[in-house]
Amino acid sequence: MGIPALWGAYRVMSESIASLPIEVFERKTDGNYPASDQPVRKLLRIEPNDLYSAYDLKSINVLDLCSTGNYFNRIYRRRNGTIYRIVRIDPSKVTILYDYKNLKIFYEVTDHTYQKEILEHDDIEHVKIMSKDGIIGRSPITVCMEAFGMMLAAQEYGATFYANGAHLSGILSTALPINEGQQKQILNWWNERNKSQKGGTAVLGSDMKYSRISATPAEANLIEVFGLSDRQINQIFRIPGHLNGDLSRSTNNNIEQQSHDFLTHTLRPILKAIENEKNRKYWRTEANQEKYFVDFNIDALLRANTEARAAFYNTMVTLGIFSINEVRSLENMNKVEGGDTHRVQLNMVDLNQSNIPSPSNTPTPDNGKK
Repeated sequence: MGIPALWGAYRVMSESIASLPIEVFERKTDGNYPASDQPVRKLLRIEPNDLYSAYDLKSINVLDLCSTGNYFNRIYRRRNGTIYRIVRIDPSKVTILYDYKNLKIFYEVTDHTYQKEILEHDDIEHVKIMSKDGIIGRSPITVCMEAFGMMLAAQEYGATFYANGAHLSGILSTALPINEGQQKQILNWWNERNKSQKGGTAVLGSDMKYSRISATPAEANLIEVFGLSDRQINQIFRIPGHLNGDLSRSTNNNIEQQSHDFLTHTLRPILKAIENEKNRKYWRTEANQEKYFVDFNIDALLRANTEARAAFYNTMVTLGIFSINEVRSLENMNKVEGGDTHRVQLNMVDLNQSNIPSPSNTPTPDNGKK
């Protein structure tokens, strides 16, 4: 995490998903409604355990996912199957055991006392990315280790260069013959003379000359290398540059589209993977799996854009999908009288009845009058 762009990428991913509201819904004949009687709803929305909040759990889960390719949560159930606690497990403490004969997965978890416990498949919430076998995810850091190695090497070179007062490495040479003892004496004198020098000048005796052999930051294209590193990290995590501090390719015209692409192509697949795993593990019976489901509210990302949010609400109310009170509820506002009625525009008619004349075009009998 010592690479600034990587730290920024982790923050963008974890904080974006952690800030999204999550809800447990119940399917009914007349629609889907929040399942307020489900204990797991409070765990997901407020406090999964006594250690941290629901925001903290989502944030660290996504951080684990982006850094190791996997995240693990322990699901604690009562005897009746009710979930009463969800706790994050360090991915380094989990070993996946695969029973090829019976096609079953078990999780071996090592606790802080180094005691091992084997848990059933349904007791662990496991989300993975870029899995080659569908069982374990792959770490972006491991897969792209050469790229990250280059980034660390460039960062270390820059830090060392400026820590030495921007002094360059080189060779002290002379045409006079010198023995090994004289070489050590000259080297010790040179290092002692320049170890704390910050931009000073050294005086060389006799015909001794100094020749630089290391590249300057400009010659090493250090700035370009840092820029390439940032772009590579954004590419690995599919993050628009402007969200991670790189505005070189962003304009006022394309930032909105980039943000939309980030939601569609980066966040949405991860959110669907998380939803699918929760719906798969939280409801043990088939009846409950058909009755309840977990869903992220991605529309919450529009809250920062008042113009887009207003246009969305206007369209939904105009088409009769939302009522006024439903919109007010999304904005945390009180209901108003008559606001539960769903309305559509008056000029919208059935296509099959579009040839029926309107009242304004209906001929009026003249009754013999001119």
